Amino acid sequence: MNSKYSSLQERLLANSYRNDRFWFDGTPCWDWLGAFGTGGGGENGRYPTLCIRVNGKVKTFRAHRISYEEFTRDKLGEREAGHRCHRTCCINPLHLEPVTPKENIYQREQKKNGDIRVREFDFVGSGMLVEALSVESYYQKAVPCVLEDLL
Repeated sequence: MNSKYSSLQERLLANSYRNDRFWFDGTPCWDWLGAFGTGGGGENGRYPTLCIRVNGKVKTFRAHRISYEEFTRDKLGEREAGHRCHRTCCINPLHLEPVTPKENIYQREQKKNGDIRVREFDFVGSGMLVEALSVESYYQKAVPCVLEDLL
């Protein structure tokens, strides 16, 4: 890999931060700080994207998909990386699961219909339920981190 990062894992970590306001299954979301691209679903129809050189050509991939494959070493193939935390800006592999496109659409529709909500924690640990926060609020308290901080 010809870049300032020694691995894709290092690049993913350098372009994300531990968001202590959103937790799922006892672990915080890792919010993507890199580029976002348009494309179906997601918060405002945007997904985290990552450009990678493949066979001499630059290709754009969804960052959460690359995160899942890099950290779990499980290739998704035709499956998608579904967000168990229901936050498309999150790339924490513990919050992602392999799902079929049909399952992913169903889960996304459940969230749109209000059947699923995201748990937000403030910094003293009391929780409240919210449906969505603005993108600006995600990054107000961004803290750079390393892998040990994220687990």
